Amino acid sequence: MSMPHPASPPPVVPEEERRITAQLLQTLAPCCDYDGMKLADRLNISLRHLHRIFAAIFAQTPRDWLNEQRLVRAKQMLLTAGSVKEVAFTLRFRAASQFSRDFRRQFGLIPSSLLGQREELAESRSSVGTRQCEPRSPDKNRPRVCSAA
Repeated sequence: MSMPHPASPPPVVPEEERRITAQLLQTLAPCCDYDGMKLADRLNISLRHLHRIFAAIFAQTPRDWLNEQRLVRAKQMLLTAGSVKEVAFTLRFRAASQFSRDFRRQFGLIPSSLLGQREELAESRSSVGTRQCEPRSPDKNRPRVCSAA
């Protein structure tokens, strides 16, 4: 009678290898439309092997990781996009409503709230460097005085 083998722990992946693999996968994810099967095909490996890699490196499934990456990309796109639907369509979400639900679950805010922030972001960037500061004092213990222009 044979004894069942206990489940082996996932292999330990050195941090440098983990970082490089993550960068490669982040680069490939958009090219593969954030799809696990397309990513596996692109890497010329089976979907099962891709699952093993993700378990070892990210401790999550390829689908979960790819959805996170897609939502991070959506967050960036919303700052310059014309509409939430535009971002949802570009990133191939099934529907804008599904995109909004996933986005709110991931980030705790609705996607349309970022659309308005692009103007605020531009204003804050244009106001950078408009402070006036007096010249440094020879007394290094005295703080430098700055005021808004």
